[in-house]
Amino acid sequence: MGDSRWTDAGTAAFRALSLPQARRQSVRQNTSREPTFNAHIQVNRGQEPFSLMTNSHWHDDIEIIYQKTAQSVLIIDGEYVELEPGELAFINSREAHIIYGRPDCAYLCFRFDPDVLYGTARSSFAYRYIHPLSDQHQRPQKKFSRPELQESGLPELLEDAFQELSRRQFAYELAVRADATRISLWILRRWEQAGMITDRENELDEQDMALLQKVCDYVDQNYAQPVQARDAARLCQMSYSYFSRFFKRCMGTSFTAYLNRVRLLEAEKRLLRSTDSVTEIAEKVGYTSLSYFIACFKESKGMSPLQFRKNLKPSDQRPARPAQPSLILTPSFSGGSKHV
Repeated sequence: MGDSRWTDAGTAAFRALSLPQARRQSVRQNTSREPTFNAHIQVNRGQEPFSLMTNSHWHDDIEIIYQKTAQSVLIIDGEYVELEPGELAFINSREAHIIYGRPDCAYLCFRFDPDVLYGTARSSFAYRYIHPLSDQHQRPQKKFSRPELQESGLPELLEDAFQELSRRQFAYELAVRADATRISLWILRRWEQAGMITDRENELDEQDMALLQKVCDYVDQNYAQPVQARDAARLCQMSYSYFSRFFKRCMGTSFTAYLNRVRLLEAEKRLLRSTDSVTEIAEKVGYTSLSYFIACFKESKGMSPLQFRKNLKPSDQRPARPAQPSLILTPSFSGGSKHV
């Protein structure tokens, strides 16, 4: 399109934690753990050249957008993505995103919690494959073109998931979980073929996973405190030097960098949800130096905290809301669709 207004229309994303968590402490768009997946078809009835279809938001779920008619424009993690009919967008866990659409634009949205891909326990086998799927640090491909999807079977899997959630027949959850698994498998293989996934030499055994989970839980609970790598090393009963090597080998980043990502994630949420000043937010997420917080934020997001907050507020440069709200078709228990 080349319309300059789109370069300012979105926002940088919330970065996902490097290790998927069983217990999320953050406020999500949908705070309930049920259902673990859902699907709907959203139709734009607005008459503006581009109408706002979904406000900027984030959630723990992975979200798949499959374009059915017309064109939509997504801004995911600050990245501009155009979707034509037959194309697909991948929105990672905790990525802030906003969606605009042309008149009569329609897309199928399928959301699922990454946890549904695990078995009853988080094994190193599951971690080996599911971690790359929900790890934003690897910056995977977000858009898949129509030619790429031609032999993938993904459109059929997405439609099947939508129908299963519509009909809700006996054991429909197993069917939808199978669809989510097959979709994830195709995307992972695509990323692996394109060299977008870290090599598999850093596989973790059960003991490594247990230690990493302990460290990540500790960071989740104490990020606002003056946490240091030595504290995490003591928690794991390791020397500081051994722990530093262990964490870097397993996570691909230093403990300090990981702690900063968690703190910045929390700062981004507060910038969106609260009216706290930047100074107050910096203090609440564990930074004792305002200048250091701003420097870290700029390095991570490419903009200051104030600019990040400003980019999410309504602007005359953004497309206006449609006079008639967009139509959402959600699965109903009777097997049809309902308008909300």
